[in-house]
Amino acid sequence: MIAQAPQPAGPADLTGFDLVVGQGESYAGGYSSAQGTSSNAVSDPNAKVGGVPDAPPSDRSRPASPLRREWSCPWPEEMKDSEVRYARVTIRVSVTREGAASSVEVLAAPPGGFAEAARRCAQAERYQVAFDPHGQPTDGDSRLINVNFQRG
Repeated sequence: MIAQAPQPAGPADLTGFDLVVGQGESYAGGYSSAQGTSSNAVSDPNAKVGGVPDAPPSDRSRPASPLRREWSCPWPEEMKDSEVRYARVTIRVSVTREGAASSVEVLAAPPGGFAEAARRCAQAERYQVAFDPHGQPTDGDSRLINVNFQRG
């Protein structure tokens, strides 16, 4: 079907118009390729020719993650006079679609105030937001984060 009336003096100008030609028995709708094999409409603009026929759209989800790799968390006050020189706290952060921490879950921590120090530090950080399967920003959790405390 041509969607432009031809000029009376000549043929239709199809410049910039892509025409897909193939062996399909019918047009399923959506994005097309002459080498396509899907019998259903393809709604994913990133679909690859030769991909899996009738595969669901690709999952574009991702967890939230800290914007910075290195955090400078203060040593807990109650451990200032101890002989401890290193501690690690493992946390998971729930992040809003605006990139702020909404809650911090402490999964592992040594005694002495390290859990609360890691929680305060994580609350002060900014995060890349999580994406849903369609690639849209959403509230979501981070992967596990190790907060390392070290003093000389």
